[in-house]
Amino acid sequence: VYAARLGTPKRGATDYFRNLSAALKSSEGFTDVQTGAATENRMNYRFTQTTDAGTLRENCIAIYDPANLYNVCANSSTAAPEALAATLKNVSLLQDNTLAK
Repeated sequence: VYAARLGTPKRGATDYFRNLSAALKSSEGFTDVQTGAATENRMNYRFTQTTDAGTLRENCIAIYDPANLYNVCANSSTAAPEALAATLKNVSLLQDNTLAK
């Protein structure tokens, strides 16, 4: 599991999530890309990528806050996508813009 703070958004949440979904679906090297329905501040997505080291599955949450964008992801070469999604089930943004799990 990892979390990344990506900085202040340059667009509104609707545009950000729409662009993120399009970018994921058109990325070379990603297969089985699935994006969930975006809410006002969150979108789940998952994909598989194959590298020289093998296959890696990733389930992620993109979180939109006017002050910062966050991505929280769980990845594994052996766990099923459903297990990765369960790992992220209770991730949320706290009032002081920190991530809690």
